[in-house]
Formats: sequence, structure tokens, C-alpha cells
Amino acid sequence: MLCYVRLRLELLLLRRRRWHIAVPAAVLFYGITFVARNLASHRNQLTLGMGRLPDIGFELLPELPTHLSELAHWLTLLNAGIASGLALYALQKNSKVFAVNMLVRVGHVLSAGHVLRALFYLSTSLPAPALHCQPSSLHYFPPATLHEILFRFSPRSCGDLFFSGHILTAAVLTLTTHRYAPKLLSSDWARRVRSVAWGSFIAMGPLIIMARNHYTVDVLGSYVISPSLWLAYESQFPEDPLPIE
Repeated sequence: MLCYVRLRLELLLLRRRRWHIAVPAAVLFYGITFVARNLASHRNQLTLGMGRLPDIGFELLPELPTHLSELAHWLTLLNAGIASGLALYALQKNSKVFAVNMLVRVGHVLSAGHVLRALFYLSTSLPAPALHCQPSSLHYFPPATLHEILFRFSPRSCGDLFFSGHILTAAVLTLTTHRYAPKLLSSDWARRVRSVAWGSFIAMGPLIIMARNHYTVDVLGSYVISPSLWLAYESQFPEDPLPIE
């Protein structure tokens, strides 16, 4: 059961680290989700008519049917569910693992990664391979005005290619599970949970390519860059702070 003392400690830590959560959240939910992705979709119009770039992954892997194109998205949700489950379990454990610290670590690495992504995909606009980014698609409505770039929310974007954001998100969630599962679970359960997280993370790459949402270089680049960002953060902040020191 969630005890009052544990909840009080989490709230103390939340108050202490509130800006460590608020700033990354603002970067992710407005700076990236709205401005950067909309600007990428706007610039993607410059590539219309170029067609998909030659890609060895497209040549080797068959394209998924439309009803299976969201499989990689579901695997991301699976990883999010595992990491969230660990955070909730931490609330009921008498341990030094705090859900607030898990959230801060995820937020810092994700926001840094997405800012780095934006620098890459806004520097060079590549023709988007996704079906919804083709001029013939009924879902292709790129932002046309400054107001739309700044304020329009769209679940679909075009042009935000290098490096894959799905792989970045899954990498951060998987590495969160890898870090905290042994501290919260028995060795057997930690091994099982880690295996599921890593298995889904590895499977995502081919599925993203097969869905034609990214080029192979976007996926491979993200498999290298995303864990590197996590390791760089770990080297600077190896320990999580405690509510009372």
C-alpha cells in the first residue's frame, strides 16, 4: 500500500526538482511537438516531387500493410507502460528509488535528444517516405502560416526524420527500465522485465523501416545516438538525489 510517509517524501522531492520537470516538459510539449515538428512539415513541401530516397532497408524489408503500420508505436507504448509501472511500484517500496527522480532523468534525456533531433532535421530537409506525407494523401495538410507553425497540433508530421524519435523515446524508456528494475524487483523478475523491454526496443527498428516512417539511416543513427545521450547523462549524474540529505 502507498503510505503517507512515502508520498510525503515524493512530494518534497517534486517541490525541490519542479523546474527539472517543468522545463523539459515545456521543451517537449511546445517547442518540439508544436514548433519544431510543424516547421519540419512546412519545409517538407520543398521536397515534394522528389520521391523516396534510395534506401537499402526499403529494398530488403517488405512494406507493412496499413493496418500494421502502427506496430512500432504500440511497442513504444509497451516500453512506456513498463517504465511507468516501475515508477508506480517505487511509490510502494521502502527504497531509495523515487518516481520523481525517474521522471526527471527521462525528461532531461528526452528533451535533450529531441532538441538535438530538431537541429538535425531542420538543417537538411529530406523527402519524407511516409504515406501520409505524399501529396496524394488525404492526410497531407502541412502548416501554411506562421500561426499554424506556432500553434497547430497535429499527430502526424513530415520531415522530422534524422534521427528517429520513436527509437529515441524507446531507448530512454528501455534504459530507464534497465537502470531501475534491479533496484525494485527480485533478480528473476528484473531479468524478465528487462528482456521484454530490450526485445521490444530491438524489434522497433525493422518495424519502423517496414512502415516506411523513416529511412534506415534515421533508425541506425538513433540506435547509436540515443543510448549515447543516456550514457553521457549517466556519466554526469550517476546518482539520484534524495528528498532529505
